[in-house]
Amino acid sequence: SSGINAEYGEKGDGSDEDDEVMLRRTRAEETPLPPSSTDSAEASISYSKEAVPLMEYVYNVVRFIDAILSNNATDDHCKEFISQGGLEPLVRLPSLPNITVQFASSRACMDVAITLKDILTLSQDGKVIEQCFEQINKLIWELHPFFLPTGESYLVNELATSATPSQPYADANDTPLLHTIMALESYITLLMSLCKVGQRNFQADMRSVCIAKWGSDKGLDLIDKLSQLFTAIVWENSLLVLVAPPFNLTQNRVDLDRLMDAIGPNPVIKFKGKEKRDKSPPHLLLIKPLRQAVDRLHKHLLAFLFILCKLSCGQMRVRRNVGNKPVPTQHQMDIAKHITYFLKHGLSWRPPVNTHPRVGLAAVMGHIGLAGKILHSESRQPYHLMLHEFDKVEGLESMVAAYDWALKVSKQENDDLVAGAGQFITAWLTLIEKLIDVKSITESTHSLPASTNSFAFEPIRFLAKSHKFAFEVIGQLWEDLFRYSGMKSVKNE
Repeated sequence: SSGINAEYGEKGDGSDEDDEVMLRRTRAEETPLPPSSTDSAEASISYSKEAVPLMEYVYNVVRFIDAILSNNATDDHCKEFISQGGLEPLVRLPSLPNITVQFASSRACMDVAITLKDILTLSQDGKVIEQCFEQINKLIWELHPFFLPTGESYLVNELATSATPSQPYADANDTPLLHTIMALESYITLLMSLCKVGQRNFQADMRSVCIAKWGSDKGLDLIDKLSQLFTAIVWENSLLVLVAPPFNLTQNRVDLDRLMDAIGPNPVIKFKGKEKRDKSPPHLLLIKPLRQAVDRLHKHLLAFLFILCKLSCGQMRVRRNVGNKPVPTQHQMDIAKHITYFLKHGLSWRPPVNTHPRVGLAAVMGHIGLAGKILHSESRQPYHLMLHEFDKVEGLESMVAAYDWALKVSKQENDDLVAGAGQFITAWLTLIEKLIDVKSITESTHSLPASTNSFAFEPIRFLAKSHKFAFEVIGQLWEDLFRYSGMKSVKNE
């Protein structure tokens, strides 16, 4: 039977300040890597292609470039580097056709992010962000099938029809969607690193550059595309989770049978050069790398949208009763408007017809969890700017509509809830609990001016509206108490 490469790297953050400081400290002590490594040797075991030390070359070259550009505190080297056209090939590195699929969590990707951050900081040139925009737009175009959701997984179908289904990472020509997802993960890592530069209070100029680029037409268009991609990835992730054991839904049954025929009844896994047999269901072994890739991109997009919200809403103010509260700029309001419109679209999104209710509930529940993170900071302090825009696009009404739809599709003949409905209701109640918290909303450290000519947010009016919807839903919930008690039967689902 065919071998399976079961060694998949764990996802790393790649953009934390501690990691960056540690990497910079070790640069002076490290010597350039030799043109071969254990990873390349292991890759040659699983693939028939000749191993090329591309990662090591990227790592050493980017270190060399960064040493030249950041040698002094002036912007001479960076501006000359940009004028000579060096920025474009540097930004294109994560999308090279032969780059490893673990590039997003590698030291090379972290070095690319640090170099771009240094160029942006020294030159204060928004072309760094624009180059990332162009590359991401190209990758999103390659993922256009995901924007037309069906009841089956595109990745499972792609793997089942590939020439080497037992090696999903072997060739980008066999699994182009999977490799594009991995490349997009690297670019989202770069964007998060660049956006974090603008979050620092002592870098107000950089924050203005980042907000200006994201608030431009190109930036807002990319936010809309990434938002649509997030919805598609949530749907794909739900299908991949529920098509595998212990759920075993009927989606992609023909593709799964084809995969099991390709792998055979007793698959052999190659792990660090040693063969071992696995007792898991054969098709689950093939779906595992797909789930890992989609889950990593889903988490990256979630973290990126959260960072973008912090960038547009500003830093937390320590004192709550500050007399001069800054009025958000037009770019900030545009960014918040597009993000909250995406939240409304996600809450209003419905799965294709003839889809198992559990899959649809899992997909919409992903947007409910996103709304809880986008509208509030890590310290559970609500963003008044986001709440204002969320109210303007009728986000609360979309929440209630999503709840009504969930109960409707969850009904069964025995008047019990289908599996997954209990989790959906719990997630929905957790979100509405945050939106009716009087103390956190009225005393938020992310408050805004009470009224201006172009902006007006009234926390009391928002609370009255959210409480009204909450009372209506709770009243309906009491009427459906016996059906809601069916959650106990699926508590351990």
